[in-house]
Amino acid sequence: AMGRTGATDFELAEVSLPPLELESRTADELFRQAISQRPELAALRASVRAQELQETIASRRLWPSVRAGVGAGYSANEPLQPSWSASAGLSLSWTIFDGFGASAGHESERANLEVARARLTEREQQVWQEIEQARLNLVSALNESASAEQALASAKDLLRLAEARYAEGVGDSLELSASQLELANASAQKVRVDYDLAAARASLLRALGGEEWK
Repeated sequence: AMGRTGATDFELAEVSLPPLELESRTADELFRQAISQRPELAALRASVRAQELQETIASRRLWPSVRAGVGAGYSANEPLQPSWSASAGLSLSWTIFDGFGASAGHESERANLEVARARLTEREQQVWQEIEQARLNLVSALNESASAEQALASAKDLLRLAEARYAEGVGDSLELSASQLELANASAQKVRVDYDLAAARASLLRALGGEEWK
């Protein structure tokens, strides 16, 4: 994914993607930020601008062309009697009929401009969808994280009660084993939820096109 080849040895770190300041922003605010940061949107906007210029150039070919020129000359039959001359000219030309080549070229460039604008709009819609999906995943992960925290705390309490009951002789080993298993399951669920939460935050950052992962 990083564009590298070779060994992939790495070590896992006991860290997680922390809460993001932008988690509280609205979808409109996030979309405006993505519009200004996503590199492919910048490229598409540049393509639209380039196509607008191409369409303008093609439209100019439908107009008459005007050419102006000036010139100066020097001649001398005698070294001490030079002769200077100057000239200026203006010409106007207009192709009456070129087999509709200029008009067809203009229509072609106009169609290309519409295609470029449509591509930009389509990509903006996709970015909006990515942001909305990332926000939904983040909200879901946050809710699951809160539930997992409660389940883990409850499992720890149940295990303490089971251990106390077992120590007092009023509980059996089956109850103790069940409480230990419940705590193990709750701990595993908390790990999965933490991963989903970090992935949701990473997806939101990716949808925004940001480079600062903090």
